[in-house]
Amino acid sequence: MVKLELSGWDEIASYLQVSRRTAQNYANHHGLPVRRHPGPKGRVWALPAEIDQWKDKHRFPPPVRTGRVRYVIVFGVLSAITLAVIATVLIHGRFTRPEVTPASVTMRNNAVVALDDGGNTLWEHQYRRHLITSIDRTVFADYARIADIDGSGHPSVVAPVLLADGPNPDDSFITRIDCFSADGRLRWSYQPQVSLRFGSDEFHGPWYVFAVMVAREGNSTSIFASFSHFQWGNSFVAEISPKTGRGTVRFVNTGSLHSLSHATLAGTNYLLIGGFNNEYDGASLAIMNERQPFASSPQTSGTRFPCANCPSGSPDYYFVFPRSEINRAERVYELSLRDIRVVGNDVEAAVNEDTPAPQCVVSYYLLRFFPAPQLVSRRFNSGCEPTHRSLEQSHRISHSFENCPDLHNPVDIRLWTPSGHWTTLRGRSSL
Repeated sequence: MVKLELSGWDEIASYLQVSRRTAQNYANHHGLPVRRHPGPKGRVWALPAEIDQWKDKHRFPPPVRTGRVRYVIVFGVLSAITLAVIATVLIHGRFTRPEVTPASVTMRNNAVVALDDGGNTLWEHQYRRHLITSIDRTVFADYARIADIDGSGHPSVVAPVLLADGPNPDDSFITRIDCFSADGRLRWSYQPQVSLRFGSDEFHGPWYVFAVMVAREGNSTSIFASFSHFQWGNSFVAEISPKTGRGTVRFVNTGSLHSLSHATLAGTNYLLIGGFNNEYDGASLAIMNERQPFASSPQTSGTRFPCANCPSGSPDYYFVFPRSEINRAERVYELSLRDIRVVGNDVEAAVNEDTPAPQCVVSYYLLRFFPAPQLVSRRFNSGCEPTHRSLEQSHRISHSFENCPDLHNPVDIRLWTPSGHWTTLRGRSSL
């Protein structure tokens, strides 16, 4: 039966299909035709026909219902958020924490581990092959690099690893450079597949990683790494793409390579490469224009020392440094350039005399390139005096530290350039 009169707010709201409060709001502010019976407490009433006419003139959106409907909506939103988080975890395998930046990298058990600045573990990457951890962990941390290599604003971790190539201790190993995102996802791996021929000998590896460097030039970033043959020491430097992990050989050296640096000298960007030269039996430093596609160490033609399967190309400068008398007395074979520092247009080359512990002797050579290459000075670190006096007591050095020729006589180093070939630079020596 059709009602001819709607009595009370409940019936009016039910007819409108809104809440009691919404019906009262329509009456007070939007002219809903509601009447009231006489008297101070007269009951409200309305005619359905008049309400229908009012509805035709006032097209209000459906009201938001309270109570149970509100809880259903909130539950639906929370469910959608939960499902999105679960999907992210299933896809990436972990919660991403882009706001946390790795501060250091170490090795633990069979994993590479990223730590925050408090030493807490951010993530770890487990290897299926056995990760060779015999290398000192502090040295490994020195090799690893944490940097924004692709301009994304997020740092990546570039870490060299040695992986066992078999189950036995005497089996060979695989050298790789792995790149991880800030949250621990493996982005790419570079494994050198390089074959070098010197004389009648061909070297396929395995290769040790001795240095990793991230260099920036304007908006571009390059990754350089040096690799040395595990037995003979002949080496190469590869430039690795920060996006794909593909590598290109840029420099080859007859002897091991231990250090890499980048410098801008007189407006030109150079790659600085330090190590040891087998033919010249001394520490070496190669300096080459970073835009030059390839170069190799200058060696004597007709001997077993030049690279036989390398393209042509020479560095801009190639230095060979002499042995100190402490090194000769200790009879340590490899005299290597382990550190390179750039100050303005000067380059400081630190040659490790590789003397036994506890005192390590280092020779520092200061080189200046403009207006012409020159050896400014050579000095020794504080380990020189106690080592020298110890060698005096054991009669392996016949003069006193105060009369040491290395401290008072001029020192000569050899320099090779494409135009002048070999020349000698002389400089003063001091503590």
